[in-house]
Amino acid sequence: MKRPCLLLLALLALALPPHRAGAGEPAHAPETGAQSSRSAQEKPSAEEQRLKKQATRRNPEGYKELARYYIGAYRFEEAREALESYKKYAKQPSCEREEEAARTGRQMMMGVVDVVVVDSVVVDKGAFLEAYHLDADAGKLCRTDDFFAALAAGPQPGASGTGGTAGRQQEATPAVRPVAFTPAAAASAPDTTGSGSPAQAAESYVGTLFRTGLGKNILYGKEGKIYARTSRLGEWSREQELSAEVNDSTSNYPFLCADGQTLYFASTGHNSLGGYDIFITRFDSESNDFLRPDNVGMPFNSPYNDYMMAIDEVSGLGWFASDRYQPQGKVCVYVFLPDESRKIYDIETTDEAALRSLARLASIRSTWPGHEKERDKALAALQRIKTQGRERTRKEQADFLLVIDDERTYTSYLDFHSDAAAKKAEEWQENCAKLAALKQSLGKSRDLYEASPESQKRKISLNILDQEKQVRALESTVARLENETRTIEIQTLQ
Repeated sequence: MKRPCLLLLALLALALPPHRAGAGEPAHAPETGAQSSRSAQEKPSAEEQRLKKQATRRNPEGYKELARYYIGAYRFEEAREALESYKKYAKQPSCEREEEAARTGRQMMMGVVDVVVVDSVVVDKGAFLEAYHLDADAGKLCRTDDFFAALAAGPQPGASGTGGTAGRQQEATPAVRPVAFTPAAAASAPDTTGSGSPAQAAESYVGTLFRTGLGKNILYGKEGKIYARTSRLGEWSREQELSAEVNDSTSNYPFLCADGQTLYFASTGHNSLGGYDIFITRFDSESNDFLRPDNVGMPFNSPYNDYMMAIDEVSGLGWFASDRYQPQGKVCVYVFLPDESRKIYDIETTDEAALRSLARLASIRSTWPGHEKERDKALAALQRIKTQGRERTRKEQADFLLVIDDERTYTSYLDFHSDAAAKKAEEWQENCAKLAALKQSLGKSRDLYEASPESQKRKISLNILDQEKQVRALESTVARLENETRTIEIQTLQ
């Protein structure tokens, strides 16, 4: 029995085909792979040399561009020094955002998390949700507008006819389709030229929605804010905007963990390193509000856009997306092993260039040593989830599922060889739809019983007993019609 989603209940009470990188190789493909993290003794790149030549007293903006380059290369101390020169020579210096990024980056480099990145895949930015393979119990992700469009369209009939189990009415479930976004500040947007400096992006903003495994609660991004709704008695509550602790800037990409209290989201605020950063917060039941969000740090966050962290506690896998070092229109989705202990690399014993490489995730292979067995187990779990997801999609798209024998399973009326069996199947499906509607009504009656005062419960209980009797009778009819359909078809095949 799953625990109730405490966070969303409290909010209601307040009335508020992808291209895969080779194994171990950097899916985000930086210019020179892991070797692009240089030490102080390494030869400067041509881009760095060019920017250094442009940075002069007469051209103080050159120092600002050099600082942006260093930020993108994770050389934050050198970025700070370049900004000091810029402020010294510029008549009206304006570099607050760059100074904040350099300062935040230096702090993050002192706590780079030792995480095992199991796999990574580069996909079109517009379809990145397709790379998330969550277990059904962990919840679902989709576009915000897709969900509400499907909700407005109303429930769609679906059926499952295997094993004598009647079909059930289902809410329309939106398919995953392209998702795009734009950072709030142009200066925070990713570079698409490969220079390593932040640059402006031009995608339109689209929100994503997370629905809990039980389907009773949703969190979604819309117009730069995150909202919540709860389903009661078959109806969705009015949307409630999450507090300013979460919505202090452009916020999106929410994911609620199974405990119903731990929330991951992406924001351009909260002193983010660059563009969208991933943050974690928890709901405090005593104050009925969120705690101050914490930046999840490196290597999850970068000077670019990092977002949509999802933790599947069923499979023991986590996902997040990043457009670091990506060409226009592409994004890399990383699969990792969540670790509550959050071990960090020792900055005293880890080489500076190696630490930068680990912070950038220049090569996911570098995260594997000593964790080969855990990675193999995680890859097997990932493949199992993908297989289950394809099977679930196939079932959702089928008219019905009817096992005829060990070799045949029908999903359409066109599969039948017998006209009489097909006609019987239509009668079977009609009764399946009736049963689904009756069960839905029974569920609402039970919810109403729980929410009603004692003076009204007796009348409602009598209605529930009558509905339960009707359900049992109709279940018997559905099972009989399914068996008759199967028998007629088998006789025709013999």
